[in-house]
Amino acid sequence: MPGELTPAVVLDLGFGGYGIVRSLVKYGIPVIGFCNQRKLPEYRTKLCDQKVYFNGKSDLRDKLMQTVSGLGCKPVLFITTDSHVNFVIENRQFIDDNFLIHLPTNAVLKLLLDKTEFTTYARDNNILIPQTHNLFNPEDLENIAESLSFPVIMKPFNRTDNWRKANLSKAYYLDTFEELIKLYREINPIESRLMVQEWIPGGDSNVYYCLVYFNDQSECLASFTGYKIRQWPVGTGTGCSTTAVDNPYVFERTIEILQQSNYCGFGSVEFKLHDSNGKYYLIEPTVGRVEQIGYVATVNGVNLPLRCYNSLTLSEIEESLPPVKKVIYIEEPTEIASAFVHLRRRMITIREYFSSLKGPKAYRYYNKSDLRVFRGLFMKAVMYIFKRQ
Repeated sequence: MPGELTPAVVLDLGFGGYGIVRSLVKYGIPVIGFCNQRKLPEYRTKLCDQKVYFNGKSDLRDKLMQTVSGLGCKPVLFITTDSHVNFVIENRQFIDDNFLIHLPTNAVLKLLLDKTEFTTYARDNNILIPQTHNLFNPEDLENIAESLSFPVIMKPFNRTDNWRKANLSKAYYLDTFEELIKLYREINPIESRLMVQEWIPGGDSNVYYCLVYFNDQSECLASFTGYKIRQWPVGTGTGCSTTAVDNPYVFERTIEILQQSNYCGFGSVEFKLHDSNGKYYLIEPTVGRVEQIGYVATVNGVNLPLRCYNSLTLSEIEESLPPVKKVIYIEEPTEIASAFVHLRRRMITIREYFSSLKGPKAYRYYNKSDLRVFRGLFMKAVMYIFKRQ
């Protein structure tokens, strides 16, 4: 690898991976990007010093070993999806022996990843969460029928590989028991462990989050608090437009919740503000990895990947000066889809839509210094339209 800086391995380039690459390369840090989809727009990037394609968990472990053996030093490892966090749990000794990474114990990771365990943990530790029911079999659905108050949300305990391969959404909004039964029957053969949660009233912009990085002493080295302007799917999905916000409660509560489990590494906690009672309900924690929307922190002057890199390598690379104004981070395809639904449902007016995006902006795919990725997105969209026709 060129240069004297310790390399970084990004697993993988999809989701939040490309944002990690962009956060590091401008400081001269050599980056090796892993990816399991060659057709992914981000796989076209020219920013990585090396790109590695892998096919499955066994191949991933082999490719990681080959990469490390060719470096002569431990690289910094960045994780971007829950499935890769599970890979780390299953291969913990291998990861600890060959990479620089801050992670809590496997027990803490499993606790915060598994929604069943975390629901119990939240109740025992006075963490306000939506009312939750577990579904392990069809009988559970019948048992909770009378206690449900609609609308509700249905989602998996953990978004497994099967869930992602089936292209299922992060969560589903349901208005009636009949809708719940129908969807349950469709999803149950794919994923049997499901949960039904109380719907917290409020729009996409009621969703707040805090992204953090903790060292191995469970000290918060960096944090960024923001809110979602819009999500995709609307109401239940991932942020497709988001920006910074000053919210002391969300920041302080996030630190408190994670520190009480002796947490370390990347993490985040997402809350939703109840429209009626004004309380913040914890929607879900993200652990062991960088959030998909994590690049919003970098463009707003809080470079979490660089803070992580400095901590693990004992480097003192100085960050660029933060922007004068808040920057809005946009994921182009899903923002278009979300805006269309918001406008069609008359949830916002055209004037309100453009007003919500006033100010400087940064994009997931468009990067004038790396246009190959944006061209890849364009070609993917063209092929999608062609196939639909």
